[in-house]
Amino acid sequence: MYETFGKFPEFEKLLSLFRSHCAGLGLEPTRFVVVGSGVLAVHGLREVHDLDLVAMPDAWAKLSQFSLGEANYMGGSSKRIHVLHNIECFNTVDVPNMQSDVAEWAQPYTWRKPRDVRWRMGSNELHARAELIGGLRYQPLEDFHAMKLGMDRPKDKADVVLAAKRLEEIKWDLEAWHKDKREPPL
Repeated sequence: MYETFGKFPEFEKLLSLFRSHCAGLGLEPTRFVVVGSGVLAVHGLREVHDLDLVAMPDAWAKLSQFSLGEANYMGGSSKRIHVLHNIECFNTVDVPNMQSDVAEWAQPYTWRKPRDVRWRMGSNELHARAELIGGLRYQPLEDFHAMKLGMDRPKDKADVVLAAKRLEEIKWDLEAWHKDKREPPL
């Protein structure tokens, strides 16, 4: 299911750069969660040209010591650090709905109309929910899908379709899997 190695060279390059950067700073890569389009790449759905991560508080503190500064992202309370070569790190997932000034999380597995969905998830909760794949943590695909629905941006519509199709293909109960962290069937 997660056999993407060799399929997406840009994604592999970004992961390699990130791992090297972590090693150079003495950071454990599992203290970060890959969010956004990297989730599609690890599921074998499409190539990506950037890598977005959310850092646990300890990793954020260390990473921010070596950055040129942090900035608010899209008017929300998330802070963003540009790490290197199309790699950005955030301290939380706080994505304001494009039709709203307020950002808060929709409950996972609640599929509402995009204008009603708002996203907010702290790094601890995101880390706890993340899937460990190939030594890195990834935002669950259903969370990615709900997040992109909530953003309701034209550029995300194709990704929403890709994620929805893959979720439809997956025949096990994702909610039960997240509760007891069973290995997904291949």
